[in-house]
Amino acid sequence: MLVDSWTYTCVNCIRTMPHLKDWHAKYASKGLVIVGVHSPEFEFEMLTEDVTQNVQDFGLEYPIARDNDFKTWRPFHNRFWPAKYLVDAEDTIRYNHFGVGTYDETESQIRQLLVQASADLSGIPEGLPAEESKITELGSYRQVTRELYGGTRRNRQYDGGYAGRSSTTRAENRPSSTMIV
Repeated sequence: MLVDSWTYTCVNCIRTMPHLKDWHAKYASKGLVIVGVHSPEFEFEMLTEDVTQNVQDFGLEYPIARDNDFKTWRPFHNRFWPAKYLVDAEDTIRYNHFGVGTYDETESQIRQLLVQASADLSGIPEGLPAEESKITELGSYRQVTRELYGGTRRNRQYDGGYAGRSSTTRAENRPSSTMIV
């Protein structure tokens, strides 16, 4: 299992998505389970409808759990977005990586664990296809996120809400439980 702690406005999280989507496409049928754990950095990222919309917009097809209360984040002692944890069949974290990069190393670790579990990976190439490896050229990865625009200070409205949302989306109106989107 690959646990991916992320949040939808984090530019570094967005940069990892082509690799996550590629690994899911190539290895899900071989036993890899990717679980995205959406752990919001900003209050406005806690809204179910926004998480759901961004999962759709990014084309993520693996399960996504919402972790507004950081009940998954904390046991991993996580402090980073994105954070990837590769867990073996005995629930041991065998590999982790924080931030962007080392995609080849991460994929190699995924392949090692799948082979150890008797998966046949013959005919499955490593790495992203050339056209997908140019992340900055992919339209959905060039969008301006609220984080990129200027952070929480520039996103705050006069009524205390966040840009693009009514005041009914404040913390007291958001669900706090972890759930699958």
